[in-house]
Amino acid sequence: MIKKITTERIEEMGSDSLSVFGGTYIGGVHLMQTPCEIVDCINEMITVGGTFDNYLEVGAAAGGTTFLFNEVFKFKKIRIIDDNQHIKHIFRPGILDNIRKEYKTDIKEYIGNSQSDEGLIFAKDLKYDIILIDADHTYHGVKIDFGLYSQILAPGGFIVLHDIAYDFGSVIINGVKPLLEEIKDEYVIKKFIDETRSNPIGVGLLQKK
Repeated sequence: MIKKITTERIEEMGSDSLSVFGGTYIGGVHLMQTPCEIVDCINEMITVGGTFDNYLEVGAAAGGTTFLFNEVFKFKKIRIIDDNQHIKHIFRPGILDNIRKEYKTDIKEYIGNSQSDEGLIFAKDLKYDIILIDADHTYHGVKIDFGLYSQILAPGGFIVLHDIAYDFGSVIINGVKPLLEEIKDEYVIKKFIDETRSNPIGVGLLQKK
């Protein structure tokens, strides 16, 4: 039986930024998630239930979310697509090695553009019970990522979209918001947003209707 996770456990893992994500200290697995948002998202998946064998993460940065999700669900296979452009990608090899050693998980990575045919070819040998998309947040980018990787979601599986509420300002206009509006007739969408924060991040949990 999968045990639900607590905010306290997530805070023990270490944050990438206290001002952006919250948490108790910077370091550890450099988690880029607001604790209460991701706790509620994970525990909702546990409540709904299903099979949790295969996991795909599109945009992994340091690998903190990979570490968190695997601790909860103990996947058999993990696939990661990342272009290694995020400055914190340097921490990911060590974090993934820790997962391999402790859980004997089959982990493979594709380093390159998630919006390419090569990325989909790399990933499509499996059907995934959870797909996390946290890569290009422009409307064009997130729509392509969603269109590609939603094809290989297992029946009854979940798609997790990060940054559904975040205001990137003038540098990047958040394209996740309009995408959610476009797909609301196809997916059951649950939003987890910490409204106590001045600029909440937000996590969306999607399941095909």
